[in-house]
Amino acid sequence: MEDIIKGIRLGLNAQFCDKQDVIDVLRAYDISFLFRFQFTDDRIVPATLSIDNICQKQ
Repeated sequence: MEDIIKGIRLGLNAQFCDKQDVIDVLRAYDISFLFRFQFTDDRIVPATLSIDNICQKQ
């Protein structure tokens, strides 16, 4: 699961983290991204990433 989240975070990082105006808006309104992963055994696991999680340094 952590590898999936890391992949999503890296993809969003490439889209958002070089755009300071987008980062400022997401932080100002406390906007996070919510993902729901559904597995073959019907488990649904939510994951939330904030812009700070997405743009954190590796």
